[in-house]
Amino acid sequence: GRTTAVFVNYEDAEGLIGDLIDWIQDLVKEGEIGRGPARSLIAKLNTAQNHLDKGKPDKAIDAMENFIKQVEIYSRTNKLSEELAGQLIEEAEIIIAAIEASQ
Repeated sequence: GRTTAVFVNYEDAEGLIGDLIDWIQDLVKEGEIGRGPARSLIAKLNTAQNHLDKGKPDKAIDAMENFIKQVEIYSRTNKLSEELAGQLIEEAEIIIAAIEASQ
């Protein structure tokens, strides 16, 4: 599985979002997630990143929370395995914590 450092800060949040995007793209290649759902999730992560770039952490957190909601929907509709959904949500929560820690 993936391990993530628990101690993170604002700069890390952007890097972590980038890592999460890369990971989702890998999951598409591995056939773990379809292109459509992946595109939707990546769009939300890009939104979060754009808000961080503009110095709007609250909006970035909203985007990350939307990402989590979408992952939950995909899990319920079997577009994602429950295990994978759990890992994606865990990553997203770490990113939210990183953003919050920097405010």
